[in-house]
Amino acid sequence: MDLDFRVALQTTVIGMGIVFFTLFVLSIIIRVLKWLSPLEFEGRPQWHRYAPEEIEPTQEVAAADDDSISPEVVAAIAAALTCYYGGREFPLAAIRRIVREDGGSWAEAGRHALMNSRINTH
Repeated sequence: MDLDFRVALQTTVIGMGIVFFTLFVLSIIIRVLKWLSPLEFEGRPQWHRYAPEEIEPTQEVAAADDDSISPEVVAAIAAALTCYYGGREFPLAAIRRIVREDGGSWAEAGRHALMNSRINTH
């Protein structure tokens, strides 16, 4: 019994040593690659350049009156799209809420959870 415990402990220590050594080598590789690569590539969007105070709207986008989307939400969506497109102009015709007749995916997930709970209890 004592020999089995020693073998198990030895295997555990060797395995953990290999894992930590591999993690250490990977961290060194990542640091070297970070040091070798330039900080900002040309053509890659630099998100800090598109701060909200630097963006000037070209035209106002009106929210639909019946859904009453707040101007803050419209501004957040427009800012996200501006970052996604890298500061280039893009067409934005309207922002409106989409209402599904069946209640949407959250309602469907709720129905599935309810059905699963009923199946598992009977």
